[in-house]
Amino acid sequence: MIDWISGTFPFKHKNTIHDGAQVVLDAAGDVKFQRLVAREFVGSYEVGIRICTDLLSEDDQGNYTKLRFDGNPTKLFQGHNLWGTNDVHGLLVETHSLLRASIDGYIRNDLDLSLVDQGAIPLRRVDINESFELGSLADCLTWIRAAEHSTRLKHRGRGQMTGSTLYFGKKSTRWSTKIYAKGQEIKDHSKSKQPALVGLVEPQKWANRSLRVEHVIRGIELKRRGLDLAGNWGDNAASELHQELLQKLEFSEAMNVSPAVLDELPGSLRGAYALWKEGHDLRTVYSRPTFYR
Repeated sequence: MIDWISGTFPFKHKNTIHDGAQVVLDAAGDVKFQRLVAREFVGSYEVGIRICTDLLSEDDQGNYTKLRFDGNPTKLFQGHNLWGTNDVHGLLVETHSLLRASIDGYIRNDLDLSLVDQGAIPLRRVDINESFELGSLADCLTWIRAAEHSTRLKHRGRGQMTGSTLYFGKKSTRWSTKIYAKGQEIKDHSKSKQPALVGLVEPQKWANRSLRVEHVIRGIELKRRGLDLAGNWGDNAASELHQELLQKLEFSEAMNVSPAVLDELPGSLRGAYALWKEGHDLRTVYSRPTFYR
């Protein structure tokens, strides 16, 4: 599914849309350049995307013709991202329609509508992901910890663990991969980032079994692949790209822990095992020396 999109809409409007500005002065105190700070556009579920006028798009009449956007349209419409769509173009058509109907100062014109319908929406970043069902949250976290030591990304080496998320190529300017337990993310951010799921038991259970593999595709790579316009994403483009990048992960032989070994744990470790079994990240429970001991 599509989890994040950054790009620029054709969007004719009168006044600048922003949440302040960052101004850089030269030694004489004159403005060297300024950049608008994006404003959050919030939907029905109190989550949204960030939008900002493209100052370079000002026309002869003093109107602006482009709007930069950055965020998760899926959450904007449904309040969560447990599941969603791979239809990049369709998702952005609906987002543009919502913005047109909601933002004061939009100047309706046929050119905007035609460009959006054709998919002429430049993209700077697209995140795509798939979920794989394991037995429990503990299984997902165990898989990630094992992959930290037994998995490498072709031409980039082993991953980097941050919290309970495993990153590959985290600082790459082209694309990167991250693997995380969806259930753990829901637990950590349910109220602020998944408001539609608050109080719902079954979606949490489903999330607890979900290991999520997400690829972040940035502008340089989008352009190289000809995917820097929304209309260039065909019906299967997202799933095929995800599968291609997933195949670049190389796994060593599987590592198993025998139940007999677990039964022989000393009493001092049984508490740690019980916490791990419930899905807790032991690095956040114990001090660093205790954790490694």
